[in-house]
Amino acid sequence: MSDEIPPDLAAALADRYALRRVLGRGGMATVYLADDNKHHRAVALKVLLPGLAAFLGVERFLKEIQIAARLQHPHILTLHDSGEAGGFLYYVMPYIEGASLRQQLEGPPRRALSQPQALAIAEPVADALSYAHRMGVLHRDIKPENILFSQGHPIVADFGIAKAVSTAGGANLTRTGFPVGTPGYMSPEQAAGLTELDERTDVYSLAVVIYEMLVGDVPGRWPTEDAVRAGRFLEASASHRTRLTSIGPRVEGALVRGLAIRHDQRTATTSALIEELTRGEAGPRRRYDKDEVQAIVKRATEMEASNKTASGAMTLGGVEALAGEVGVAPEVVRAAADAFQAPYVTPESLAPNRTNKWVSGPTEIFFERVVDGELPESEYATVVEEIRRVLRNAGQVSQFGRSFFGAAVLTVIPVWLGITYLTARTVYRRTSTKRLRELDELVNRLEALVRELVEVPHRLKP
Repeated sequence: MSDEIPPDLAAALADRYALRRVLGRGGMATVYLADDNKHHRAVALKVLLPGLAAFLGVERFLKEIQIAARLQHPHILTLHDSGEAGGFLYYVMPYIEGASLRQQLEGPPRRALSQPQALAIAEPVADALSYAHRMGVLHRDIKPENILFSQGHPIVADFGIAKAVSTAGGANLTRTGFPVGTPGYMSPEQAAGLTELDERTDVYSLAVVIYEMLVGDVPGRWPTEDAVRAGRFLEASASHRTRLTSIGPRVEGALVRGLAIRHDQRTATTSALIEELTRGEAGPRRRYDKDEVQAIVKRATEMEASNKTASGAMTLGGVEALAGEVGVAPEVVRAAADAFQAPYVTPESLAPNRTNKWVSGPTEIFFERVVDGELPESEYATVVEEIRRVLRNAGQVSQFGRSFFGAAVLTVIPVWLGITYLTARTVYRRTSTKRLRELDELVNRLEALVRELVEVPHRLKP
């Protein structure tokens, strides 16, 4: 017996289980590898921490854990036994020798999974969650540590344990310092201590796990409402953005909705989350020959050429995305578009900013940067968000200039008004100069950002 095993615990369980060693420790329990003396098999035996066990009480906990014991699903780790011995509350599960998802992700080396690998894990987990939700049970602690692998198949562990603990503990459980759920994976409403939860709390946790599998790290922050509407993680770090771009806008949008803070914006069920992630990937697709592709693309490319910015006009990028849904390769679409190219005319440059002599500064400011390329519609929100972030007080300078100009044309100016005029003129000059520098920096940053986001266009021939 290991020195890590308390002698009083080993003695209390000796008639039924022989504890061998510690497998892991968590915020609510310690898990041991044990031998089942009756059935002669290895099991994982979890013992609640003494303080938590005393707070919950034996009867309440064992009553609630019976619900989890009734769950029977091929991707749910079954509950063999539960009980109390010598003041210790415990429950017993099969011992799974395979590594957990956490061990797979941590490596070494730490790595992200490919999209097919991640979805192959997520789909069975989502199916297990859907089954449990139909049975009226929430998991409340979905995380990589609770996804185990048996013969290569994902198995959800600790199902219903968090529910049993939280229900038995009641509303005062959070005051004890024992976490129900795991920071970084629990939903906003669960983190806030709400007790009336529904299946969307598990949707959120599963979306975090899928994000981590695909990106290699957890999101780190909740997506804003603007991000949910845009279907894009607007505040993702550069390293995350690289991975998110590689998985495509459809998958990213599904993950953003799965992680929405508001219930009415979050994906309702785990099965719906998986459907969004896999939509359009399954089933045979019709293949189109070159002549059919040219016929399909002809009208769209003509619209793109003649009315680039009109509402409803489809860009070449949009044609490519639509064609991709029916199995047409992007290079085939581009080849078809090349047949309808026309000369590209660079927009006329804006006139330089002019200084108003009355206010010693410009009353209107124009900046222009011409970027050769096609900005996908899905990326507009990124540019807008950058402008909004920087220009928190946009328009103050120009408004001051216009209102000040009206006062400056008075023919009779008293001495005190003259002093005020000169002071205001100086302040305005300095303020507008500062604003010019800020806007110039912003425009340069936007130019660099757009250059990263645009798709190189194919111009149209006569």
